[in-house]
Amino acid sequence: MAGLSAFGSGSATAAPPLGEIPGAGIAWPFPDFDSGTARSAVLGPALSYHQQRTHAKQPYNEQNRGIGFERRGLLRSADRWEAGIRANFLEDSFAKPALFLDTQLTHSMLRLGDTDSRIGLTLGAAYKTSGWEDERDWVGYAGPTLVIRHRPSGLSLSTVYVYRRNASTDKVNGVFTLQAGLDF
Repeated sequence: MAGLSAFGSGSATAAPPLGEIPGAGIAWPFPDFDSGTARSAVLGPALSYHQQRTHAKQPYNEQNRGIGFERRGLLRSADRWEAGIRANFLEDSFAKPALFLDTQLTHSMLRLGDTDSRIGLTLGAAYKTSGWEDERDWVGYAGPTLVIRHRPSGLSLSTVYVYRRNASTDKVNGVFTLQAGLDF
């Protein structure tokens, strides 16, 4: 049965025409994405906090200058679940330019007036340095996510915690990041 997909509520449904898929022509990681709820946002610089305060006796860069883009929307078959993809060009922990690509899956937990609080998971990969003198390489990351969004203004704050173990020192160095976004 050509053109059928088993995504969604468990029964086979016709796959949407390419023109209805957000970012038509680009592989979208969420086949159950509801394009009618799609939103885009520009992401500002990020702030980070490293549990280990230094690397090789130098403090980490915790003001990660740069810019990013986010595309997100609700999932059709999962009430209050939102999925999105993000691309960020930011300075990494060693003050060098880096590319961060990730996906988020969040669930609406609390709504107070026009503000929505969501929790979930972020999975991603970064093309970044892992030391002051290191070359860039791809590094995977995953962590819990909290997003607070004011719906009328489109302003959001998201935080992610990534647990990391330093390969050279074997020390644990979790990193919290905080980033603001604005829908457009």
